[in-house]
Amino acid sequence: MRAGLVLFWAAIATVVLLVAGIFASMVYTGRIDLTPQTAPSYSDTPEVPAVRDTSYSILVLNGTANPAASTDAVARLEAAGWTADKVIAGAASTTSFATTTVYYSSDADLGAAKGLADLLNAGSIVQSNAYTGASGTPSPGATSASTKQLTIVLGADYQLGTATPAP
Repeated sequence: MRAGLVLFWAAIATVVLLVAGIFASMVYTGRIDLTPQTAPSYSDTPEVPAVRDTSYSILVLNGTANPAASTDAVARLEAAGWTADKVIAGAASTTSFATTTVYYSSDADLGAAKGLADLLNAGSIVQSNAYTGASGTPSPGATSASTKQLTIVLGADYQLGTATPAP
């Protein structure tokens, strides 16, 4: 009985020493790194400036209970240089949007989205394909052949007649 117990503990000690030896050799050869790695900093990305690009088609959706909101937004866009065929107005699926939001589909559209948000004092800018087709074509109802489109959903925070003047 005693010999079996000694043999059992000898086997456990052998396994522990074998595992410790393998671990130590992996640390020594660099296969296991015990020092924490810091994540690279991406703060050097350039800020995209806001631009008013009138080559974009603008879909204005009224998400408020005020029917004059979309008319006001269209008038402000036309005063800023968009032509009537580039601005399409419609009703949102609900009239309970809290925040006026500009939607853009690709990274290249961010500057124009910021410019539109500045012009109409939008509280939010969101990258989403919710208002464009999968192929990047304008939403249904858009009459322009251009594939560059921004959508603004007017929310409860939209202020009538508070346009930022064109540069």
